[in-house]
Amino acid sequence: MTTGTDAPEPNKPHKHTMKCDCVDRLVSYMFRNLGWMVGRKPGYFIIVPILISALLATGMQRVKYEADPEYLFSPTDGPAKHERWVIETLFPMNLTKNFDVGRMTRISPFARIMIEAKHGKSIFDKDVFEDLQRIDKMVTNITIWHQHRLWKYKNMCAKKNRKCFENTILDFSDRLDDMAKGKYSIDYPLMINEVTFKVFFSAAFLGGVKTDEFNMIESARAVNLLYFLETGPLKTERANVWEAAFLQLMEESEFEHINIAYYTSLTLSAELEKNTISVLPLFSVTVVIMLAFSVSTCMMLDWVKSKPWLGVLGCLSSAVAVAAAFGLTVYCGLEFIGLNLAAPFLMLGIGMDDTFVLLAAWRRTDDRLSVPERLAHTYADAGVSITITSLTNFISFWIGVITPFPCVRIFCIYTAMSVLFTYIYHVTFFGGCMALSGYAEERNLHAFICVPTMPKSLAQGRGSLFHAVLYGRTQSFGS
Repeated sequence: MTTGTDAPEPNKPHKHTMKCDCVDRLVSYMFRNLGWMVGRKPGYFIIVPILISALLATGMQRVKYEADPEYLFSPTDGPAKHERWVIETLFPMNLTKNFDVGRMTRISPFARIMIEAKHGKSIFDKDVFEDLQRIDKMVTNITIWHQHRLWKYKNMCAKKNRKCFENTILDFSDRLDDMAKGKYSIDYPLMINEVTFKVFFSAAFLGGVKTDEFNMIESARAVNLLYFLETGPLKTERANVWEAAFLQLMEESEFEHINIAYYTSLTLSAELEKNTISVLPLFSVTVVIMLAFSVSTCMMLDWVKSKPWLGVLGCLSSAVAVAAAFGLTVYCGLEFIGLNLAAPFLMLGIGMDDTFVLLAAWRRTDDRLSVPERLAHTYADAGVSITITSLTNFISFWIGVITPFPCVRIFCIYTAMSVLFTYIYHVTFFGGCMALSGYAEERNLHAFICVPTMPKSLAQGRGSLFHAVLYGRTQSFGS
């Protein structure tokens, strides 16, 4: 039978409970001391983070933007890359000397034009073929300025036996009349010239083909024209300039007898970048909505205890944290991708969550205490919560670093660093802002315009406008 002296005291925690919450109590103790320091010297915790962010943000001037879809969206350890290496080892190709379309294993700089004859005509119609020759001449005459000299297609094209890759469909220009009269025809899908022994693989170039019973082409509604360029350390950059000029030329060109569609090696990456940039206007809208929501939720009926500016500063804290995180990561040499622009959206949400947790803890403190004491209680109360949420977010994103997809790995590194900096800036920069707001509340200053307000005991007889704008329900300290 248990005696009264053996029963545990009602309010005394068990030993195993004390052991389990030792980490919680340690973190709360550390945050209590940090809150006290922030409350005593808020200026240091505001100015220093801003200066650090401004310094680290300069790393964005060294940003190395990566938009290659193959690199970003293919696994680094996938078997396809090893197999391609084997093929390139056994079947090497030099774009300057021995270019062969059949040996291509990767997307090199090129331009492709898909041409369709209008009004149901055939590609071999004389008027249509004239437009075909015209567009080929326009492309081969594109001239760009690079490395202090002018370049044309013939100076930078992929070559075989010192000759540029040829669109052999154009060789039939002198046979159009005979084809119209039925005196000449092209074999489908392959034709070999018995005189020159030149091979014409019609299935690769022609579309919408109609053949007779002997597999001779009667008509073709579409055709492909291909233009391949050399690659190399400086040649690739030059080829990219040529491709940009090609795209601009195609956008400005119109033809009477043909419809055209075009594609280059940069088209996919350009479309991905365009989709990324298209969300930037939405970012400003999101920021405005977030600011309005933050300000409204930080308001109270008391103009002294309201904290509208802390809602704005919570968003600002996330913004400067992301700038510092991105700059530092760029300084470390990591590539930057368009997907990283989603990180500021995420940090706004994470940052505002920490903001509301800290403000809720502040409002639970006794307003008769000094600002350092109130901030110490605030940090002790909310510090563990924001630490756990930030730590779980940081670990979640950092796990993504082990993925074999570079786009996911790069995004996770930038976002994980942003989570870390957002957490640090909220317990330093935003904490300093809370301290200043606390001192304003201690002096009965208006939450918006920081002018003295009149407490309820002294506001008798004032007009309704005064009560709506400059009236504080909090009694002045010491009165």
